[in-house]
Amino acid sequence: MYKLTTLFFAASLFVKSTFGQASIVTQSETKSRQFTPAYSADWFTFTDDDNKEWLRMTLTLTEVSSSGWSTDGSQGHWLGVGFGKASMSGADIVLCTYSHNTLASNPIVCYDAKSSGTSRPPADAINDVVTVDSSVTVPMFGLLDFSVTFDRPLSTGDSSGDIELTQGSTISGIWAHGSYSSNLVQSHTTGSSSARDAFELNIPSISLGSSGASALFFVSLALLSFVTLLL
Repeated sequence: MYKLTTLFFAASLFVKSTFGQASIVTQSETKSRQFTPAYSADWFTFTDDDNKEWLRMTLTLTEVSSSGWSTDGSQGHWLGVGFGKASMSGADIVLCTYSHNTLASNPIVCYDAKSSGTSRPPADAINDVVTVDSSVTVPMFGLLDFSVTFDRPLSTGDSSGDIELTQGSTISGIWAHGSYSSNLVQSHTTGSSSARDAFELNIPSISLGSSGASALFFVSLALLSFVTLLL
C-alpha cells in the first residue's frame, strides 16, 4: 500500500502541457518590459521534449474601456508585438485579438503576421504561433484586463514570413494595441506613444540549470526510488 501511495504521489508531480503548448524541459530567465503603465510583456526561452527551442511571451493590458461594445463578437481589442524592426514596415508580428462576446467562451487568440508597410498586417500563410493561455477579467464596470500567452519557435523555417531568433541576442522590436471592430484589427492611435512604440528585445539564453515539468518528473522518480528502498 505504501508503495502504491508513493507511486501516485510521484506521478502527480508530473503535469502534462495543456492548451497545446510545448512541454518545458529547460528554460531561461524571464525578461520583462513595461511599455506603458497599462501594457507590459514578460518572456523567456525554453527547449521542449524534442529539444526544439521556443520563445514564450505573455502580453498584459489593463483597464481597457469596453463601453459601447456589442456582444456579437464584432468588437473588441487587440494586442501586438513585432520582431526584427524598430518600425512596423517589414516587422515579423504576432497579433492577439479579443472579440467581445462572453468572457467564458471567447478567449484571446494569437496568430502569425508579417507587415509590409503601415496598413493592417496580413496573416502568414504558415501560422507558427501557438496560443497557450489567455484571460479576460473585469476590474470594474466598463473596463477589461487582458492577459495572453503564446509560444513561437526561435527558428520557424519560414524565411519569407518570420525572422530567426537567436539565444543571447538583442533585436529591435515593436509593440502596439488598438481596437477591433467589424471583425477586423483596426489601427492603433496614430501618433500616440500610449498605443505603439519601439523597444529592444533581448532573447535570453536557455540555462542548463533551469528546468520545467520534465525535470520535476525525474526528481519525482528519484524520490520514488528512495522511498521504495526504505520500504
